Amino acid sequence: MLCSNQSLALLVHGPMANTRISHGMDFSPESLEAVRLSGEKSIPCDILVLAMGPWTNSASDWFEHNIPLIGAQRAHSVVLSTDQEVPAQALFTEYTPASGKSD
Repeated sequence: MLCSNQSLALLVHGPMANTRISHGMDFSPESLEAVRLSGEKSIPCDILVLAMGPWTNSASDWFEHNIPLIGAQRAHSVVLSTDQEVPAQALFTEYTPASGKSD
């Protein structure tokens, strides 16, 4: 639903790219009102999606309350080719060598 609504909004209003730094949020007692940017007026909004990957925790300074911590781990992907048809499944595993070193 969220992606459908975002897609519709982009079609109606057009996309907007922002390369400025956010300096916070404006809240009413009930909801989010706007995002404050450097050198600009606030951008009005009622929903904010933080899609910043492992940098999302840096957004906690924008809020008066804590946001859930988001962590990241380094990982590697291995794709295997086969002559046989296989189901679309993935295997997630963790391995520590006998030395105990992860690097």
